[in-house]
Amino acid sequence: MKNRQTKRIQIVFGFSGGLQEDLERYQGVMAVAQAEGWHVLGVHEQFERSLTRLVEAGAVHGVIGEFMSEAWLGTLPARVPLVHVGRSPFSEDGAAVTFDAHAMGRVAAGHFRDMGYGNVSVYELPGQPLPKALYAGLGEGGKTDVARVRGRLELEGMLHKMGTRPSAVLCPSDFAARQVILAAEAAGVAVPGTLGVLGIGDRFLDRIAVERGISSIPVPYQDLGRRAAELLRELMRGKTPRQMQIAPGAVIARETTLRDSHPRALVVRVEREFRQRLAEPPDLEEMARRVGMSRRAFERTFRDQSGATPYQYLLHMRLAESQRLLRDMDWPVSRVGEQVGYAEPARFSAFFKRMTGQSPSRWRETSPAFPLS
Repeated sequence: MKNRQTKRIQIVFGFSGGLQEDLERYQGVMAVAQAEGWHVLGVHEQFERSLTRLVEAGAVHGVIGEFMSEAWLGTLPARVPLVHVGRSPFSEDGAAVTFDAHAMGRVAAGHFRDMGYGNVSVYELPGQPLPKALYAGLGEGGKTDVARVRGRLELEGMLHKMGTRPSAVLCPSDFAARQVILAAEAAGVAVPGTLGVLGIGDRFLDRIAVERGISSIPVPYQDLGRRAAELLRELMRGKTPRQMQIAPGAVIARETTLRDSHPRALVVRVEREFRQRLAEPPDLEEMARRVGMSRRAFERTFRDQSGATPYQYLLHMRLAESQRLLRDMDWPVSRVGEQVGYAEPARFSAFFKRMTGQSPSRWRETSPAFPLS
């Protein structure tokens, strides 16, 4: 009995090669692993081969990673609890945490509509087709005829045939968005004037590489890792495998889709500033100076475009973010308040009750659970 109590649970986490995504997923896994007392072994190279050796040695109690195929898993020398993480599950029966591709399509369609783009295309990297659900989500935004552009040659052909009507392209990653931006520049197509480019993942390194603000749909990779570890814990306790989908965040609008001629361009710019600095937003004088306006003209234009003052808009953004955190995270109420700009719990509670009629704790008790499965 003593040996069983002191036996160390070892979990293998497979790194897939995306620096930012892997680190955030790993942080999410570690949040659960530390609470459970697991030891996490990160495997960076030759994941499949290394995993086979570890399983043969009986040194693995659970695995989280992006697997090649169900057929490959069948070659493992022993059965081990496994959770697949990636863009889509490869098995209907296995445990998996994946992106909600349908929701991603809807988010992209809404952004393109708000920015005034007409034709919409999806850029696919060779050999990496995107889920049909993503196209279905784009179609719900009124874009029933979404073009599929496969690879660099088709992309260059599309760019050379473009007219003057503003068009947009959704890319599977910010890395792919970077390729589209560079190809557009080489073809003399203005981004975002003629072509809006939207990526997925919000990768800082890709923005540095092209020296442009890439508009992107953020993916909560840390939450994905945490949910994967929670699923693994269920499997290790004998529960039936299940699958979860992680919803994307709202589009972070930057230079590559933000057309100055759009009637809500200033609102989108301000919303981006607020979202990045929700707890300590820049003052109005600073924001007005950035867009080349006086403070009075800035406030008047913002109100004309949004129907609210910048301060009112900030309060509603703080409310929406605090509700998301209360619903989706198990943080203490005080931490949620700090995240949205209220360091004192009493001030946060007063703000939240004024906006909703309920205290944060009561709202959390009555709100619907985050729809993951």
